[in-house]
Amino acid sequence: MTRTPPRHLRTWLGAGSLAGALLLLPAGCATTPEPLYAGAESQPHTEHVFLYPLPEALYAVRAVLANHDFDSEPFKDGTQLLTRWRLEGRGMGGYTNTMYLRRYYVQGIALGPYHSVVRIFRIDRQEHFTPGQLPSDLLYTAQLANSEHNDHDSEEGKIPEAASGGWRRYVATGLETNQRHLQDKEPYDDGVVKRERRGVANVGGGSGTNYVGGPTRELMADERFAGQYDMSSQDELRGANERGVRDRDVEKEVVERLEQFASLEFTGGAYDVPQSHAHPGAVPMTRDWELEDGGTPFSAGEGPCGQPIGGLGPLSTPGATVLVGEQLGTRETPAAVGNMACELAQVGRHVLLGLSLPHEEQRALDTYVQSAGTNEDVEQLLTGSFWRQVPRDGRSSRALVVLLERVRRWRAAGLDIRPIAYDASDTKGNAREEAMASVLLAHRRASPQATLLVLGGNYHVRSTYGAPWSRTFQPLGYRLAQKGVAHYSLDTAFARGSRWACGVNRRNEPECRVYATSPSEESYSPPGRAPSVELFKKLSHAGFHGVLHVGKITPSIPALLPRASLLSQAELPKGPTQ
Repeated sequence: MTRTPPRHLRTWLGAGSLAGALLLLPAGCATTPEPLYAGAESQPHTEHVFLYPLPEALYAVRAVLANHDFDSEPFKDGTQLLTRWRLEGRGMGGYTNTMYLRRYYVQGIALGPYHSVVRIFRIDRQEHFTPGQLPSDLLYTAQLANSEHNDHDSEEGKIPEAASGGWRRYVATGLETNQRHLQDKEPYDDGVVKRERRGVANVGGGSGTNYVGGPTRELMADERFAGQYDMSSQDELRGANERGVRDRDVEKEVVERLEQFASLEFTGGAYDVPQSHAHPGAVPMTRDWELEDGGTPFSAGEGPCGQPIGGLGPLSTPGATVLVGEQLGTRETPAAVGNMACELAQVGRHVLLGLSLPHEEQRALDTYVQSAGTNEDVEQLLTGSFWRQVPRDGRSSRALVVLLERVRRWRAAGLDIRPIAYDASDTKGNAREEAMASVLLAHRRASPQATLLVLGGNYHVRSTYGAPWSRTFQPLGYRLAQKGVAHYSLDTAFARGSRWACGVNRRNEPECRVYATSPSEESYSPPGRAPSVELFKKLSHAGFHGVLHVGKITPSIPALLPRASLLSQAELPKGPTQ
């Protein structure tokens, strides 16, 4: 059922056209807003494009608005949202009282199956009445909206534990979905929102006589109410009291929710059957992977190491321990860490290169780096269950296999680099962190003069405890510090790009694919900046001693795409263009 915006909203947008919203991009703001993410323009000239289907993006918007106590309704074929009015404040003066009301209008635009734009407008309104005058239905509705308490908020957004064998049993980290999702039964069902929330009075203004506790949402499915948004009340005719502006602060929260989430990691579950072998003598698949998208990042340069990594001096002392946190599923960070390992080995260091692979894969790693690197050798490496795990997170990327191939060649040239698989299978939370820290600690004690260079997810290498999904989370970096291991924890600083990551969609299912990723203020690196290490004067609040600059990030898909994947390689969503 097609619905048009309320009459006062159409007047505000200009000549009844939704395209008028474009004119309000920054013009209505009294002050210059903060950029949507680090490195973005504060006064953008183009729209921010999300790498999400429009329903998923709108679902995140509803979650953000709900966090601000605004209940939203879809209309216009489900591509737009409108919240109820909410009372923001009161004013009294002379013979007139004033109520200040607020609501949000959201316009969604689908640019493609995995590309969408979301515009969020804040509408402020003043209502005047004399003492003793009964408030209008609109004011009454706003008062109710302001006074209601969501008794079920503690349950909203939580994903119930699945039955035995469900995917949640194997999520090792990043399950902060209670911060990112609403628990809607059927988010979009012919325009009707069915929620576990009690009815509210007079939803949307002029929608009929409803009552608290009544099933108001069900009225929208009745064709007799198809024109309800055109039935203007006296309050709607007073549109001159309204002011609408683009709310960049709320849009920034949506960006944080959709582009700055911690990727899920899986340490158990189902596995694909081994794939068929290639023809003997075929060109190694690693050769093609190295040439993808213009070649391995930072590989151009004199000597075997490629482009030099600046700022390595303080990290090159004998016995140094360096933990590098990455956005899993990118090409740039494994490449930069590989260059670091090569440079350290060139100055005579024995380098132990820690990789976030299950320790059961250690024998396969040792076998591969001592092999000739043929296609058969690569296939033998990838027969391990880790590479065939379903779902595939960013740890099993092609970039990691390319890194192992580079290590193999460096070793053949005489450099002393050994890959170390330090991750743990079938564990999660603090038990997994303790297991990983124990493996690294054992190598540290066995080779006290070696350089221990560790690549892992950025939440794992932090030197402070706590995470969005657990206040008691104690990462391996924190555990090493508690056990007396002096080390450097580095975050990856990057420019907005994309990665292969695993999130949770609006159906509460894991979804692993290419996602756009935006940096925070602390993790920003301008595009084109040469790879380098920057150390802070003191440990940051997030638990890092510095950052590794890698510039714009690009995705690295799994070495073996899942057989049951809904996306073939050709159908993978492309990264952002801005």
